[in-house]
Amino acid sequence: MKGMMGLLILISSVLSFQVMAHTQIVVGGKQYTLTKEDFVHKTTGKNPVKHELIATFNVNGDHGQRLYFNLAGIIAGKVGLKQGTIRKVKVINVDTVREKVVEYTVPGKKYHFFDATVTLSCSNIAIDEDSVQYKKYLNGYESNNTSKINENKSSKIVVYKEQITKGKCKQLQVKITHQYNKVNATKSKEFHPMSIDNVHLTLSVLEKY
Repeated sequence: MKGMMGLLILISSVLSFQVMAHTQIVVGGKQYTLTKEDFVHKTTGKNPVKHELIATFNVNGDHGQRLYFNLAGIIAGKVGLKQGTIRKVKVINVDTVREKVVEYTVPGKKYHFFDATVTLSCSNIAIDEDSVQYKKYLNGYESNNTSKINENKSSKIVVYKEQITKGKCKQLQVKITHQYNKVNATKSKEFHPMSIDNVHLTLSVLEKY
């Protein structure tokens, strides 16, 4: 029984070490590879829904020296499909004399979009960000081609910043944010949501080049 307990403790220690090794960024250490499995998915808001993919890593080695943050790679997924433009107009209710905002859609062409922002921060210190803003209007044939709805899109991401965090960089966070993932054909004419299905990023924190 004691032998079995010892074995379980050893296995637990090895697993704990593997987890810690995976979640720790060493300044001047190796380059780390991030995939979608490294991120936790969160949503906020109702319409549009805000989606966040968040990966957090402990940082070892910030002693106040100049740091070089590097994040680069590819994010990919399915494009969204929208039509028209949402406009907001302020109107005054005659009975209550109160102002309210009314939304309406301006008719327009269908278009694909793929919008996302990748943000790098450390212990609530903003480092830098990069964004993808893809928009393509569709012609008549493309608008009626259902296979176009599920078209894939990939975009390069590059975040590079030289910064001194005065030894305060203890927890590094990579956040991927995108919206427009709620279909509401009546108001927003969103016929299909976008998604982020694949992430392949490399991450490193260096202290000299």
